[in-house]
Amino acid sequence: MKITSTYSVRLRNFNLVFDDTVEVYRHAVDYFIELVMANWNTHFANLSHANDCIRVADGLSVRTIKRPMTPYNFCHDFEKFPSYLRRVAIKAAYGQVSSYQTRLAQWISKPGQKGRQPGLPKAGRSFPVMYRDNTFIRAGRNSVKLKVRIRNTCDWVDVELDKHDVDYIALHCAARNELSPALRKRGKKWYLDFSFEEKVICLLTRSASWALILGSTMHACARSWIQRALSSADVLRSCR
Repeated sequence: MKITSTYSVRLRNFNLVFDDTVEVYRHAVDYFIELVMANWNTHFANLSHANDCIRVADGLSVRTIKRPMTPYNFCHDFEKFPSYLRRVAIKAAYGQVSSYQTRLAQWISKPGQKGRQPGLPKAGRSFPVMYRDNTFIRAGRNSVKLKVRIRNTCDWVDVELDKHDVDYIALHCAARNELSPALRKRGKKWYLDFSFEEKVICLLTRSASWALILGSTMHACARSWIQRALSSADVLRSCR
């Protein structure tokens, strides 16, 4: 199986510049939440793959030369909105609506429908994923380039990373697969949340319980999870 761990890296030389990017992104997520909700049964409920939602949502909202008329007109409502950020917003909206539909079905299936009905999904405090090459480029060990909304358009800005955070990741995550980071705000400070994947083989048997981590290091969260799993296995064996 795979274990995913996340490390936050503080951005040093920018603060206010990211607010516009996140605000517009959240408006786009809300836009597509409404679109997916309105067309869930007819277009989105039976998708084979999660990424198919991008193709379907684009077909309903993005007008092109070959597709001059669509039920929605996203480009009219969101001028100069980058296509790569639009795809991120679509995936976020589809994920929230899909989760809502699952919770709603579970609530309806309960005898007597006890408890409150799940609330309608909203963008809330969602943040965009900065996909490599489209919105995120490594410029050096302690610096990156981010494509954000600035001066009414999208442009690249050079951002310095906190050296202590970078050194910590280099020490603990050198052998792991780095995923695209997400832009986050905590308090008044901005961060890039880097996620890393690590392959794990975990074998639990009656006679022996052990785990083998593939890679040079074991993350504390992975170690804690395995220890709890082993302890649970011991308890189950002692109760038999």
